[in-house]
Amino acid sequence: MKTNLFQGVRVINSAWPYIANYSVVEHSSILPELDSCTYTSYLWVDSTLNYRIEFNNFACDPGLVVFADILDSIIVVPYQLISDSLRSFSLQGSGNINDSSIFIEYKKTDSISSYRKATFTRL
Repeated sequence: MKTNLFQGVRVINSAWPYIANYSVVEHSSILPELDSCTYTSYLWVDSTLNYRIEFNNFACDPGLVVFADILDSIIVVPYQLISDSLRSFSLQGSGNINDSSIFIEYKKTDSISSYRKATFTRL
C-alpha cells in the first residue's frame, strides 16, 4: 500500500501578523476638515500571494474590499478598478506599515480625482 506524501499544499502568507481589526481615520489631503470619516476595517491575508493583504470597508465605503502588497515597512495599493452597477472608480496609493498602524495616501478617481490619507490603528 502506497501513501501519497503530496496530498495537499499549505500556503502560509508571511503577512499574517497584520491580521486584525483596525480603527481608521480618513480624510481628504486637500480639505481635511471638510471631508473626513472614521470606520472599522478588518485586514486579512490573501490565500495565494505572499505578503498580499486585503482590507474591507476601504475608502469610507462599507463592504469595499481592496488589496495591498507589503515590502518590509512599505505598503502599496496597486491600481484597482472598482466597478458595479452603481459606481465605477479607481484606486492606487502607498504608505507605511508596522505592527500597530498603517498609513496610506491614495488617489481615488471617478469623474474627478481626490487625494486621501488613511490612518489605520490596530484595535
